[in-house]
Amino acid sequence: MFPQSKIKAYETSAEYEAKEGRPKGSAGNYDPKTGNIALNLEAIRKHGAENTIFHETIHPIIDEVIGKNEGALGELYSQLEGMKGLEGMDAVWQHMNQYFDRGGKVQMIEAITEFASLVADGKIDTSSIPPKTI
Repeated sequence: MFPQSKIKAYETSAEYEAKEGRPKGSAGNYDPKTGNIALNLEAIRKHGAENTIFHETIHPIIDEVIGKNEGALGELYSQLEGMKGLEGMDAVWQHMNQYFDRGGKVQMIEAITEFASLVADGKIDTSSIPPKTI
């Protein structure tokens, strides 16, 4: 789907941090400019952050389909805000807040991506959300 994207997996945090220029504790990264994904397998294992793999690999899709459509991005983020009380959503807001210095659009994309990864991982149960009618 995104043939220009490459996924690099690093066995150690030291190698990941050195080669990707990422801060300590970072488990993965998606670079929207290159489309490349980097994974810190040591950090993922250590912190039980397996959803990082899904989070980073769906970034290109979310960026392409939602991130480039301001209306869809705003609408979807607004729906997320409506789920603030849903169990597990605190993790979405905590993740989003790590990007406060990168601007609102980046924060919204991160929140949507993290939400999708936590739903896929079973950490957020959406079965109690009534379907939206048009």
